[in-house]
Amino acid sequence: MTRILLTGGRLIAPASGRDGPGDVLIVDGRIAAAGTVSATGRLDRTIDCAGRLVVPGLIDLHVHLREPPFSAAPAGPAGAARANC
Repeated sequence: MTRILLTGGRLIAPASGRDGPGDVLIVDGRIAAAGTVSATGRLDRTIDCAGRLVVPGLIDLHVHLREPPFSAAPAGPAGAARANC
C-alpha cells in the first residue's frame, strides 16, 4: 500500500466549499482524505506543497488542435473527441 501526503498547500475543493491551507492523503493512487489530515502509520512520501495549489480531483481537459505536425487533423467536436482518447 503506497501512502503519499501532500502538505502545506492551498487546498481548493469546491464540492466541500474548502479554499485554504490543507493537506491531501493519497493511498494507492486514490484520494483518501483532504483537509486537516493527521496521517497515522507509515508514509512512503511527504510532499511539501507550500506556495502551490492543491486541487484534488481536478482533471485538465483542454486540448491543442491543428498544431504542427498535425495541422491537417480535424477540428471541432470530432477533433476534440480524437484528442481525448
